[in-house]
Amino acid sequence: PPVIANLKCLLVDYEIVLICETLINRYPVEYTWMKDGEQLTSKSDKIKEQQETIRHWLYECHGSNIAGKASNSRNITSLGQTIQVPSPLYL
Repeated sequence: PPVIANLKCLLVDYEIVLICETLINRYPVEYTWMKDGEQLTSKSDKIKEQQETIRHWLYECHGSNIAGKASNSRNITSLGQTIQVPSPLYL
């Protein structure tokens, strides 16, 4: 099954960029993203979102292929021009 090694978060020009890093897989991985329980349209291993002034989000990345499924999540807090990202949780 896919293994999500890390869920990286970057702040680039007022956009939050999240990258779902998977280990090399024998089979192609399909991605699904969730933000606060709502599915996002991106099917890529990364997403970009406009940063809001003060907000807290829970992002989840789900990866699946014919061998199985994996997921990882991050809590992100935006405070103006900075964001706080707690240490990643490894599943």
